Amino acid sequence: MPPAQNPAAVLQQLSLEALSAKDRQQLIFRVLNRTVVFCRYNRAVIFDIRRNKARFLGVSGKAAVDGYSEIVEKWSTIVSSLSIRETHTL
Repeated sequence: MPPAQNPAAVLQQLSLEALSAKDRQQLIFRVLNRTVVFCRYNRAVIFDIRRNKARFLGVSGKAAVDGYSEIVEKWSTIVSSLSIRETHTL
């Protein structure tokens, strides 16, 4: 985030960007490519990790990515291993 910008103003702008998305894919693209203003990064990825299975949704800087590419497979393995939750019963 540039030093002259207020973090609350940047967050508000990102919220407006997200709310103006016309569909889920556009929302994913906007989140991946606009949040760099708030938090600097080289590459961002989004996964759906419901049911402890990582499903690749998108990567920053790319409109479309082969979900079966070698890098996506590696990211999926990492995210899956991080997202496994143990269930505890009392």
